[in-house]
Amino acid sequence: MTIVAGVAGPYLRTLADGEVGARHRWITHIIDGLREHPDVELRTDGDWSGYDNRPVFKVRRGHRLAPNSLNLGHAAAAGESYEVFKEIRQEHRLDGVSFQVGIPGDLDLALFAFGSARSFSRRRPFRDALAREIEEIAGWGGQDVLFQLEVPVELVMVARAPKSLRTAAARLLVHGMVKQVAAAPPGTRFGVHLCVGDLNNKALKRLSTVAPVVSMVNRAAAGLAARAFAGVRPRSAGGGRPAATAGTGLLPRSGIPGRVTPGRQVRRRPGPRGSRTGRPAEDPPHRGECPLSYGGRIPRLWPRQAFAAGRPACPGKSGRPGRIMIAGLSVVRRIGLDPRVTSASRPGRSG
Repeated sequence: MTIVAGVAGPYLRTLADGEVGARHRWITHIIDGLREHPDVELRTDGDWSGYDNRPVFKVRRGHRLAPNSLNLGHAAAAGESYEVFKEIRQEHRLDGVSFQVGIPGDLDLALFAFGSARSFSRRRPFRDALAREIEEIAGWGGQDVLFQLEVPVELVMVARAPKSLRTAAARLLVHGMVKQVAAAPPGTRFGVHLCVGDLNNKALKRLSTVAPVVSMVNRAAAGLAARAFAGVRPRSAGGGRPAATAGTGLLPRSGIPGRVTPGRQVRRRPGPRGSRTGRPAEDPPHRGECPLSYGGRIPRLWPRQAFAAGRPACPGKSGRPGRIMIAGLSVVRRIGLDPRVTSASRPGRSG
């Protein structure tokens, strides 16, 4: 936090602790902790050397997995880091910067704990346990905390769905995210982090198009519009495939239209006479290639109007620059820091 605040402070909206200690591999410590849980037993063992080589559990016959028996550790870790965050914020005069707390999706926890076949039926205890910890953190953090829902499983499921079912899959999966948000105290602020995983520097799925991301962003914007929804942070990196060195971080809610479509370029809509509506906010100069390019191919994602956070330019068919809607990079990666220093710039989610 000290490094990021010192170098990228003026450009930060949130600051996370970087998920240090046992959390450095995301939720693996939570899943491994189930080995000592009295209500579950090991189905197959694994050492996390790959997505298919991990411990998978099942509920013991005659037992029930109760939410209050799950201690996920987010509240304790957040409470410890928050005190350090406040000192750093004061020292670097980062007024208005919020403390970011990463929260895994309940479906993600259930899938990695019990396997894909039982993930939907086993997600409820995790949702209630997460809600309890979110409520505890919101109790002492209030509006000074932004919770970031981290949902790689949901994005990968949408990416694997047939094209004709992609929108329906996104709607179903975002509905589960909405339930998690609805269980939090009123006014609790949330953002959404979309990625494809980074277990042992390998992605759960390599995306060749941003269409699944578009589907998730559209549904998240629609489903969470009535909540204290801060925005979406998609990732343009994936496992061993690094991201470009230019881009933006969190796409604010104010910059999300009713719907966006990939592959369609739409010119900026002018605001009222004499206004500056739709013009992008000031930002440091961007360098490098289109931030959502994969393997030299530039997937185009054009908004129906200009975005406050849509700054990097990508060439259209004519070769003229246009504005891209989202790019999952923060200023921290742009200036060359280790992406693991902060969640605003760390690689995709691991298992």
